[in-house]
Amino acid sequence: MAERRPSAAPRAGAWSAVRPFLIRLPAALMVGAGHGARLILRLGRRGLTAGVPPRAEVLGAALAGLLESLGGGFLKVGQVLSTRADLFPEGVLRPLRQLQDNVSPLPAVSVRRVLEASLGATTEELFEAFEPLPLASGSVAQVHRAVLKGTGECVAVKVRRPGIERLVAADCRLLWSAAWLVALLPPFRRLPVREAVGMVCAALAAQTDFVREAERLRRYKAQSARAGEVVVPGVIDRLCAPDVVTMEYVAARGKVTEPGIDLAARRAAVTYALRAIYRSIFVHGFFHCDPHPGNLLVAADGSVVVLDLGYVAEFRPAHRRAFAEFFLSIAVRDGGRAARIVRETARHVPRGLDAGRFEADIADLIQSCSGLRVGEFQVARFVTDLFRVQHRHRIAGSPEFTLAILTLLAFEGTIKAVDPDLDFQREAVPSILAALRQ
Repeated sequence: MAERRPSAAPRAGAWSAVRPFLIRLPAALMVGAGHGARLILRLGRRGLTAGVPPRAEVLGAALAGLLESLGGGFLKVGQVLSTRADLFPEGVLRPLRQLQDNVSPLPAVSVRRVLEASLGATTEELFEAFEPLPLASGSVAQVHRAVLKGTGECVAVKVRRPGIERLVAADCRLLWSAAWLVALLPPFRRLPVREAVGMVCAALAAQTDFVREAERLRRYKAQSARAGEVVVPGVIDRLCAPDVVTMEYVAARGKVTEPGIDLAARRAAVTYALRAIYRSIFVHGFFHCDPHPGNLLVAADGSVVVLDLGYVAEFRPAHRRAFAEFFLSIAVRDGGRAARIVRETARHVPRGLDAGRFEADIADLIQSCSGLRVGEFQVARFVTDLFRVQHRHRIAGSPEFTLAILTLLAFEGTIKAVDPDLDFQREAVPSILAALRQ
């Protein structure tokens, strides 16, 4: 099942809906105004000064700077946008990709303070060496390479940013307030606005829970053990705490989208990652919901390294099999079967549903996308059309189905950037058949 929504969600009411805006929104508006003014100046200079970056890159840099300044949940929006090579030009995407793991790092003194408070010992007592510059710096945490005292083992130490829980909680309250207000508007009354916001807030809250992330790393590593093409770092239990997760250090050549890595290696790693996503969804029912390029690296031996299990979801066994059958029905163009699965797993089906009309609409959708390669198959369009059909018939779909589809959507941009000819649907077949055999 997906994570539950954070307890910080406000009670329904006008004051609880407005209060977070009075706390967080003014600061966001001030930050936005500052970045907007700088953007206008930079765009104005393009016609006067030689060497100024093109318009797309200026816009991308401004958006990346705004999202990084706002921090918290806004950074996650930038990470998702950075993978959509099919929607945005390269000039916009290039600055946004820096948000995947190159957010401004914490000062070394802050890192040391977090480590010593969490682990109860000085860095000199714990580590033979500790690199002050992070390997990666994200919205929630940053990762440092270190050498363990006594054993000489090289490890990666993930340190949570101080105060990030409070910041994320404030962002979630803001999102819940906005959802409460939007849901009152006539065009949105039938849409699952609050449910969608609940999923976003659950994702944000899960990113800050390091105790549970260590547990997820152990579980995901165990279920990936038989796949030699997938590497998941092991957890060093004695050096984990609510603010720190210490893992094995895995040598990697870079992200799966890194231009400096030869194309064949990147394409192989993306294929391995897609297969891992399919296996985790269809076979294990426990899957990584945040597969952006910053969490997928090309290992030195050519395998793919999977990082950051902060946000995961889990299928109930019956729904896992049903999702496998649903995906298979897309491949074999069986719209009737797909419609029945959606109805049987839905959270809500209205009385008086015109089952024949619903089945025909799903069949038309399936027919329009079956057999396409990833370069042609638009996950975003499929998701939008599927939700539109469900909304038209007043069906509230399964939350697990939604998360699994959105996980594939999150990875779509990466696939298109690296290997647009990859057969998106055929790669799913082995995992689907294994799920159905179970």
